[in-house]
Amino acid sequence: MVEYISMLKPIRDNVLLKPVEKERTSTIVLSTEEESTRGEVLEIGSEVREVKKGDVVFFRKYAPREIDDLLLVSEDDILGIACQDGLAIAPF
Repeated sequence: MVEYISMLKPIRDNVLLKPVEKERTSTIVLSTEEESTRGEVLEIGSEVREVKKGDVVFFRKYAPREIDDLLLVSEDDILGIACQDGLAIAPF
């Protein structure tokens, strides 16, 4: 994955994300087709103001553009930043 980061630098207000799997509290998985709505910020464009590299963010389900195993979203489609304790989000 590191090779993608060096090859792709988002422009304007775009954010490059690595999908973060949802934690499961059960051993029964009903669907593996569910799309992730969380991602770790890998790179940001020059106009991004609210998030930084390393943040885990929540985004609109159908917003991202897939680039291999990474996601590219506009900052406007990011709904919030996960707090460090993982219990709440900080909305914009």
